Amino acid sequence: MNLRDAAPAWLLVTQREVRSRITDKTFLLGTVAMVALIVAVMGFSAWRDQKTEDYRLASTPQAAMMAEQVSEQAPAVDEDVTITLVKVDDDAAARAAVGEGDVDAWLHQNADGWELTTESSEDETLTGVIQSVVQSVVLRENATAAGTTVERLQAGSTVR
Repeated sequence: MNLRDAAPAWLLVTQREVRSRITDKTFLLGTVAMVALIVAVMGFSAWRDQKTEDYRLASTPQAAMMAEQVSEQAPAVDEDVTITLVKVDDDAAARAAVGEGDVDAWLHQNADGWELTTESSEDETLTGVIQSVVQSVVLRENATAAGTTVERLQAGSTVR
C-alpha cells in the first residue's frame, strides 16, 4: 500500500466519530428533542402573535364619553386589542370592580388629567392604547377650544 493512496488520519478519525454519533441513541434522541422544542417554541410564538387581547374597562357616568372613545378607537391603535366597557354607577363601584377582578382597569379624570387605575401592575399594551386615544381626544378638544384644528397645530412637525 502506497502512503499517498491512504486517507489522511484526521479524515479517518472524523469518519469514525460521525459514524459513532449517528448510531448513538442518546445523540439521536437529543437531536429529535431539540428539533421538537424549537418547533414548539416557534408554534407558540406564532399562536401568541395571532391572539387578540380583550380588556374590560370600568366606565363611570363622569368618564363615559372618554371611555367610549377608547373602546371605539382601540382597534385603530392596536388591531390586536379590544376594549369592552363595563358601566358602573360611581367611583366606589369602579374601585370595587377593579379590586374584585371584574374589570381590568378604570379610566377616570382627576385634577391633572386622566388616570388609569388597575389592581396590580399596569398592562403595557392596555396603557399604551389608552394613552394614545386619550392624547388624541384631548388634543382635538384643546385645539377646538383654542379655535384651531389638530392639523393646523401639527403643521410643519413632520420629519422627513
